[in-house]
Amino acid sequence: MFRAAAPADQVAAFYAKALGRYGEVLDCREPAARVKPPKGSDKLSCEASAPQAGDYEYRVGTAQSFRVVSIKRDGTGARFDMARIDLKF
Repeated sequence: MFRAAAPADQVAAFYAKALGRYGEVLDCREPAARVKPPKGSDKLSCEASAPQAGDYEYRVGTAQSFRVVSIKRDGTGARFDMARIDLKF
């Protein structure tokens, strides 16, 4: 977990842009990003993972290998987590 003095919306804008270098960024606040992809698809989705109002979650990659950033309000600043997930079955 990391903390920033900047407001959550500024931190979110930075990471949404930064993740773009890895491909199409999914904004998990958007209902279209939470639609379950067809079985056998490698398409990334947020499925039922909608952040609470005022919070942000972005994902980029495939269903098997993706990066995720979660940003939450923390007083006047922000708290955020980042992870790279590689699923190997």
